[in-house]
Amino acid sequence: MLKNALNALVLSLALIPTISLADLWCSQSYRYESFAMGVANGVHGASARPKILDEMCFRLGEQYGQNLKRDENNSSGCESAFNEGTEEGLRGTMNSHSTDNFNCFQAGNQFGLARLSIAARARNINEVGEDCINAYARGKQDGLDARVATLPLDDKERACYLTGHNDANLFGGLL
Repeated sequence: MLKNALNALVLSLALIPTISLADLWCSQSYRYESFAMGVANGVHGASARPKILDEMCFRLGEQYGQNLKRDENNSSGCESAFNEGTEEGLRGTMNSHSTDNFNCFQAGNQFGLARLSIAARARNINEVGEDCINAYARGKQDGLDARVATLPLDDKERACYLTGHNDANLFGGLL
């Protein structure tokens, strides 16, 4: 019976080629952060591993980053776009970037958002500032109290708040 279920899963995944394992498994919370940190490692060759790590997502991200850098015509242009995206992500924004290196910008943006979430969770006030730390704490408390998310207007605070809210729903009071 288990063999039949596994065969069905493999067949269904083969029929949906546009959905990758990373899209299915690595799209939320700490898995998303692990993937984004892995992408940075693949693009730049070195990145810190987050404290809460999904090794599979990190490795998938690393492979994606290496492929992304290789596939772009101008790897220095890719790194530049990646860095621009990272800065946008650290501000909590997800603005689109319309250059030849759009995929590199998007990957950098995901990395910046991941760094923002990780720093908010770690209460790293030097990296994200007091407003982000406070927004994370409000979001976490709202999540623990089962309150609907009340989003701040500021992009950075909103990202930090949502990280706290999601952490509360995923980890409860463990963090």
